[in-house]
Amino acid sequence: MNFLSKSALWFCLIFCASCFNNLYSQSFRVAFYNVENYFDVRDDSLKDDNAFLPEGDYHWTWARYRKKTISIAKVLASIGEWNGAAIIGMCEVENDSVLDALIYRSPLKSKKYKYIHYESPDQRGVDVAMLFDPSRFEPIGSKSLNVGLKQSHSFKTRDILYVKGIVEKNDTLHVFVCHAPSRRGGEEQSEWKRMQSAAVIKGAIDSIRSNNVNVNILIMGDFNDQPSNKSIAEVLGALHINKDDSIKSDCLYNLYAQYENTEQGTHKFNGVWGVLDQIIVSGTLLKSFNMHTSLLDAHIFASEFIVKEDTKNMGVKPNSTYIGPVYNGGISDHLPIYTDFYLKKEK
Repeated sequence: MNFLSKSALWFCLIFCASCFNNLYSQSFRVAFYNVENYFDVRDDSLKDDNAFLPEGDYHWTWARYRKKTISIAKVLASIGEWNGAAIIGMCEVENDSVLDALIYRSPLKSKKYKYIHYESPDQRGVDVAMLFDPSRFEPIGSKSLNVGLKQSHSFKTRDILYVKGIVEKNDTLHVFVCHAPSRRGGEEQSEWKRMQSAAVIKGAIDSIRSNNVNVNILIMGDFNDQPSNKSIAEVLGALHINKDDSIKSDCLYNLYAQYENTEQGTHKFNGVWGVLDQIIVSGTLLKSFNMHTSLLDAHIFASEFIVKEDTKNMGVKPNSTYIGPVYNGGISDHLPIYTDFYLKKEK
């Protein structure tokens, strides 16, 4: 490539970037993190939290709890960089107590986050929650969606969190935060549970879209399934983004399907990376409307301080709090994810 060709290429790139910056204002960031058994050290008689007490199987002490709180705060602050993430979905949080500790009594305090959380019937006592920056996201409604598992009245799982709000005083966003039932007992044997969880989300979305198909929808969570599994690809109907296909406003698209079957992932099992944690968006957010994102804006956060060497296999793995019943001192067995969105400037 000669000098003139290089100059022309750089001019085009700069021109395109300039046009984008003129059209869109500063981005806002959405993150999700499975924080692996974020329990306090107090006994809750209404939950099966005995394993996470000082005298319990995991010997969960105040010092360990405090260390985990500070570590989670450090991760979330690092993900948010200078401005901080506007919205953060979380799962495996026990209660309001741990959320209060995180946003009021940790290094995250300066970000002035608020949270939305509902107690759910999960047997282990862990729930989903959402942190938000009130200066950038204004909730105007929220509720907890129960996942009634019809084939098992005795098995209780966590609810799905639904929040409707205004982003940067600009446009409405419908947010779902989920933690689908695990694969315990076998992937195939437990698949129906995750499919029912996905059906609850799909039903809620269909209800929202009955009034307007062009709404902005964002689903994030630990789905305990890969993007190509039935619960996501068939029940939820989240599509892979193909550059040759036109984006449809009334469809859902999986921003993290691009990582499946690669050397990147959010959870590592038997030396193989999986993409269990995902952000899924409506087609409206992939088209040049008031809010916009793309595949290039969807990331997995894998900073050195949250991973460790995988001595049994190649590469690294998440630095978990526990390995089985043995305390490991890390933060989580999952890696967090984050996606940037861009808001159209007001004229």
